[in-house]
Amino acid sequence: MTIEECANFLSEIKNKKIKGLSRYQVKQSIRSWFQLIHGVNSETLNSKGIDGEVESHLGSKAYDRLTKEQRHAFIKALKEIIEKDEDEKPFLDAWISLPYFLYYTATRINATLDAYIENLERYENKWIITVVDKGRHKKGRKKWRKLIIGELKDKLQKNLELRDNPKQGKLFPFCYKNVREIFIKAYEKAKIPIPKQPCHIWRHTSAQDFLDATNWNYELCAQTLGWEDTRTLKKCYGAITETQKEIILRRAMGEPIKEIKKQFGF
Repeated sequence: MTIEECANFLSEIKNKKIKGLSRYQVKQSIRSWFQLIHGVNSETLNSKGIDGEVESHLGSKAYDRLTKEQRHAFIKALKEIIEKDEDEKPFLDAWISLPYFLYYTATRINATLDAYIENLERYENKWIITVVDKGRHKKGRKKWRKLIIGELKDKLQKNLELRDNPKQGKLFPFCYKNVREIFIKAYEKAKIPIPKQPCHIWRHTSAQDFLDATNWNYELCAQTLGWEDTRTLKKCYGAITETQKEIILRRAMGEPIKEIKKQFGF
């Protein structure tokens, strides 16, 4: 393909919003190809619209987060909603454990709903579950091993016990549409502004809280919760908060700082 053909293709992605294609990622791949393989200079590529600038929307939700108070209010509202739904009431503990799983593992909602009980490894004081989520892997999917300890393990144990401890099947027997609808009802009931991404907000919250608790250790966060590199984590999920920036600046200037120890906990 010529540079002109690639530039036209990028315009087509932007105008038609081709499903499954990120214009930014395609642009970077094309740009790298022409620069590294064919030695085309950046000025030539820039003039054709194949520039290195970040898309305006990328990272726009990097500050999105549910506070601890909002999370607890959400759980209370979710419980009340499920208890009044005769079809869902038998799965109350599965519903309650779902947001805990989203928070503590930072797994995307679709991968979470495709998590299987038979992929659970159970040890005395911890569980490990293998999930298939996004990644720069064949067909954009990758296996991740998520560590389950503490209150998340307790919630999942209760989830399974009240379902007669099934040995196989979905860890969360719900469909995405139903989860999204019930989550929105819970936000409304708890008087929480409905996030633009009602389910994905939990992954953002997880990243922000984990980083806060580890003094913004991006590498540790990526390795523990499931990001292939810290670049995406920093840009799209883990933007440093204004408060943390102030603390870092004051520390650098030698000013006294009263820091509050943060914990990664629901």
